[in-house]
Amino acid sequence: MKKINLFGFSLLIITFIVIIRFDRLISIIDLTIKFFELCLISIDNAQEQLNFMMLELFFVPIIFLGSIFILFKYKSILVNLRLNFTTLFSIILFAAVIFSPLLITQNPGKINNLRVAKLLPPFSNKMLVEITQKTEVSSFEKLKNKFTSEFETEFMFLADSINQNEYLVYQKNNVINLKERSDMQESEIKVSSLYFILGTDELGRDVFSRLIYGLRFSIFIAVVSVLIAVMIAGTIGFFSGFYSGVVGDFFNKIIDIFLAFPTVFLIIILLALFGNSLALLIMILGITGWMTLAKIIRSEILISKRKDFITADLFLGYSKLRLFFFELLPAILPPVIVNIIFLFVGIIIVESSLSFLGLGVQNEFVTIGGMINDGQKVMSNSWWVITFPCIVLVMCLLVVNSIGRYLEQKVNPKLEK
Repeated sequence: MKKINLFGFSLLIITFIVIIRFDRLISIIDLTIKFFELCLISIDNAQEQLNFMMLELFFVPIIFLGSIFILFKYKSILVNLRLNFTTLFSIILFAAVIFSPLLITQNPGKINNLRVAKLLPPFSNKMLVEITQKTEVSSFEKLKNKFTSEFETEFMFLADSINQNEYLVYQKNNVINLKERSDMQESEIKVSSLYFILGTDELGRDVFSRLIYGLRFSIFIAVVSVLIAVMIAGTIGFFSGFYSGVVGDFFNKIIDIFLAFPTVFLIIILLALFGNSLALLIMILGITGWMTLAKIIRSEILISKRKDFITADLFLGYSKLRLFFFELLPAILPPVIVNIIFLFVGIIIVESSLSFLGLGVQNEFVTIGGMINDGQKVMSNSWWVITFPCIVLVMCLLVVNSIGRYLEQKVNPKLEK
């Protein structure tokens, strides 16, 4: 593994994704081009077609080209970096997050027909039967329907097998005779295979697609919550450390009060009082995770402001805000960044724990903790539903924790001994 450099492995991952999802990538590029053509014809019609899922698809070519550009721009640096455990899994997880619209096989929240898709083991495949209309449809609408169509409608559904000679579709104990359907008069049948790489859950949802989106969503919650925590910790830590006397003591007491109160109980109380919406969950995780970071900022400022160059700047009449941003901040930034990484790990654990306990965003969004909660209900006979989310969660925590340890050693070389 040490003989493989970071550039080669990253390029290998991108090439692998392109090979296995080449058809989808070409379709997404085609859809993007046709959407811009539609904008030139009728901007109002284009706005009606636009939604969040479409925006995700449009960003895929940009992300793909941007990744290639960054790889080759910094090739000389990446070639000299050897592969280890941290870089190996961080690249895999990062690729899964940024290329998630390209990697998924179906809508992660879609509940498929339970006769066919319930609790399928890994590497299962089913037949996707689609009744395509022979009437003329615009090229953009055809491509859009390819990405947005839901299964188990009157025009598209999963099946165990199909007899195209007699137009019979078999779904366990259910048989559909397509000849009896009125919509078959001006339509034709299109049959393809749909693979479930990591199996399905008790509602027939694809575990692989849910896992990719769950990872991305858990990371999104953690990133925004950390930003909120950093803003609160930076403000309170600055006032408690830089100002002495009543002001410093007041803000220090605020930190002590929040530290003394059990964080888990505070989170549960706030969720019970105000509900568990996404915005509220992010705010709660942010306002309950800043105290340790504020203490670190305070202690670093107290140490730094006693140094001679700070004292000299004060005598020269520099403002306190200028001292903080241009003198103190560069000095305290390295240890603060390390602790932000560990705070990120902590928030991921808390969010996953809340989702596991049913206090997260519930079924509105896919999260790793929510998938683990769903999996433990069927753990005895369907091990894959809970196993893969647990593996991904552990991998994510190990990678982020390893990055934090690496930065900590760089900030404090004595730890390497």
